[in-house]
Amino acid sequence: MDLNTAFHIFQSKDRLEIVFDEYHGFMQIAMDPAKAPPAGYMGRSIGHWEGDTLVVETSGFKYGLWLDVIGTPTSKDAKLTQRFRKVKTDHWFLEAIYTLDDPTYYSSPWSWARRYSWRPDSGVFREYNCELQTGAKNGMDPSLVPEPKD
Repeated sequence: MDLNTAFHIFQSKDRLEIVFDEYHGFMQIAMDPAKAPPAGYMGRSIGHWEGDTLVVETSGFKYGLWLDVIGTPTSKDAKLTQRFRKVKTDHWFLEAIYTLDDPTYYSSPWSWARRYSWRPDSGVFREYNCELQTGAKNGMDPSLVPEPKD
């Protein structure tokens, strides 16, 4: 959620799903731990409500990951806690406070915040082809490496 692109949040009784415009990424948040899917590449996210704040705890990552586009590392043993709430000032926005706890790379947990504008008028995703986004001739960058099959 560090990229400045649109995303949609779909909510049902048992889960929330966040679908991102960029890379057409997908995050699934189980509201009932007993119904959560097994951990995968992006870990396992379990959510609960604390008043008007959705608290999401994600752990069980398959591999270490980059936390952002500049390569801030996290280990596979990291725990990411996200606290989301809807806030209104002069307009509605979603406030997200993130806390990373990863003793492999950091001496103590640390936090950062983001605000996402509420923009229901820009809800249609455009087509996204990551190979064409590289700017390489004919859209294919010969240095790209296929993802592991597991």
